[in-house]
Amino acid sequence: MKFTKAKTKREAVVSALEDFNRRQAMAELTKYSGTFTSLMTNDEIEDLQARKYRRFDPNFRFTSQEESRRFARQLKRERERGQKACG
Repeated sequence: MKFTKAKTKREAVVSALEDFNRRQAMAELTKYSGTFTSLMTNDEIEDLQARKYRRFDPNFRFTSQEESRRFARQLKRERERGQKACG
C-alpha cells in the first residue's frame, strides 16, 4: 500500500494487477522489436500531418518543429473544448 499510495487493500491489489498486466503486455511486445519492415519515417509522418492540416488551410506550411507542435496542441485543445460542449 505504501508504494501504490492506495487507501485500501483492494486498491493496492488492483493497482498491482494493473501494473503486472502492463508489464506482461510490454514483455510480449518486445518479441516483435526490430521485426517491422514497413515503419513510417519521420519525414513521412510530418508529411501526413501537413496534409491533415492543409484541410484547414490549403497554403499551410510548417516553418519549424515547434510550430508543428504548437499547432497540434491547439487542435487538441479545440477538440477537447468541442467534446466538453457536446458532452
